Amino acid sequence: MDKPLCVNEVDPVCGMALSLVEVAETSTLEGKTYGFCSKACKETFDGDPKKYIENPVARKSMSEPVELPEKPAAPIEMPPPVKKPETPAAPIEMPPPVKKPETPAAPIEMPPPAEKPAEPAAPIEMPPPMKPPLE
Repeated sequence: MDKPLCVNEVDPVCGMALSLVEVAETSTLEGKTYGFCSKACKETFDGDPKKYIENPVARKSMSEPVELPEKPAAPIEMPPPVKKPETPAAPIEMPPPVKKPETPAAPIEMPPPAEKPAEPAAPIEMPPPMKPPLE
């Protein structure tokens, strides 16, 4: 897609350099085509084009600062700092340690295994081999 020929190198609404982005939208006014970085900027321009033609945003790229309005915004008041409680939290009570018995437990005696003579295992009978299927 060919880039449209526009009379502006900077979006007149937001100030974005059109060399940094693809021209997304255009408007033609009095035979001149103006490029915009987005549909939102085009719609803003179309609402009052003379305002943006006579006084476009001065910023040439996103790295340059935007001119601030004459009337600064009201400062944001910070809330007062949070006070820490004056009384410390109650300590966590730990249970007493478990005491080891003084005398060790007697070992458990296991009865000896019953002695039985080993019986020979019964022979395992294998089924006859299968015949291959007939094709």
